[in-house]
Amino acid sequence: MKFLEFKRNIFFCAFICATTTMLAQATFLPFSNLGQPFGEAVGVWSGLSHAASFTTGNAASSLFSVSISMDPANHMGGSFQSFNLSLWSDVSGSPGTNLAMLSGNNYPIYTGIYAYTNTSPLVLSANTTYWIVASSPDSLNGNAYEWILTFSPATDPGAFWTMGVSKYNQGSGWYSIGDSDFLQFSVTVTNPQPPAVSISRPIVLTFPTDGFSFVLQQNSNLTTTNWINVTNATLSGIISNQNVFIVPPNGQQMFYRLGVP
Repeated sequence: MKFLEFKRNIFFCAFICATTTMLAQATFLPFSNLGQPFGEAVGVWSGLSHAASFTTGNAASSLFSVSISMDPANHMGGSFQSFNLSLWSDVSGSPGTNLAMLSGNNYPIYTGIYAYTNTSPLVLSANTTYWIVASSPDSLNGNAYEWILTFSPATDPGAFWTMGVSKYNQGSGWYSIGDSDFLQFSVTVTNPQPPAVSISRPIVLTFPTDGFSFVLQQNSNLTTTNWINVTNATLSGIISNQNVFIVPPNGQQMFYRLGVP
């Protein structure tokens, strides 16, 4: 986990340092529309790829996995070839560069939700658009894999990243599959990176609201692990998308950090 730490005493407030430590893997689901009603399914084969976009929130985080909803494949007597799911950057509103090939079931031929994990560290930047791209370069039309879409523009309860558009590519570029067609998927991340925290007189701590539930913690000694949740701070409100905490002075040197519960 990345912590932002601050020092305080009775005379002054000063920014001290930022340190990086490891946190047990906690997963978060900032985006999902898998709970929306079934619409129809689109084929994925050698001549047809599909992609769905999403935009992250105010905090960077590490990609853990992507899950997509699949329908039974159209099997017409041939053998299935490998199905691929990958994460791409955005260039001018379409998939740009392949950032990561995700690992999972390469033959998703039955109805269900299939999870594909990221095997190498990859940070999703804040306020950035990415694409989930499904392809099967060697499959024939008759053996197409099928990715389910919904006609609902809504995301599931608790999702706070933004859903984008869905597109297809038949070899000549990316085109919209329809303004009311949204491919169904979810994104799971780990270790959200805490936002920058500001400290000022009187003892006021602020940090952006970004969807993750960070906890304000304190410690009188940076060399120990005895961090505890701050209990005497008052959440005075949310101003301009900022959490604002007021901490009463106690005459003791103190360091502060943000943590994930």
